[in-house]
Amino acid sequence: MELRMPSGRVADLIGKGGETKKSLEKLAHVAISIQGNDVSIEGDPIGTIKAAEIVRAISRGFDAEDAFQLLNDDCRLDIISLEGESERTIKRLLGRVIGEKGRSKRKLEEYFDSSICIYGKTISIIGKYGDVRIARAAIEMLLAGRSHAFVYKAIEKRLARRDRFVEY
Repeated sequence: MELRMPSGRVADLIGKGGETKKSLEKLAHVAISIQGNDVSIEGDPIGTIKAAEIVRAISRGFDAEDAFQLLNDDCRLDIISLEGESERTIKRLLGRVIGEKGRSKRKLEEYFDSSICIYGKTISIIGKYGDVRIARAAIEMLLAGRSHAFVYKAIEKRLARRDRFVEY
């Protein structure tokens, strides 16, 4: 499998002394080669897919610890792209998701026990499948202009319904 990374993120994939790359190879049962910004992954088919998702997560700004959560079968990566928007609009939209002093982003991460990373023109989420789906919906509501209070109430209602469903 071939992937391309932003040049500023390749060092994060390699890690100090090559440790991140070596750990990923060992845990996913793959071999990774890096040529400039191009990453090649070979090995176990399932491991290759998981390693590719981890490389994508690191490419989107996650640190290795957060990205390695994707080795768990119940975790996934979701990327929301703001491509096509003007720079001014992107700055405003990302500001809505981040919130004052990062409060909105932190609150969303706490609600869903997930990691959210904003990098370039993307907002990425790593977490459990159901949580990522709800987190994406919440972020999309913020991007559409809904108030933070409205979004938080909607999240609480949705989580409460999910919790009731799980109890049965």
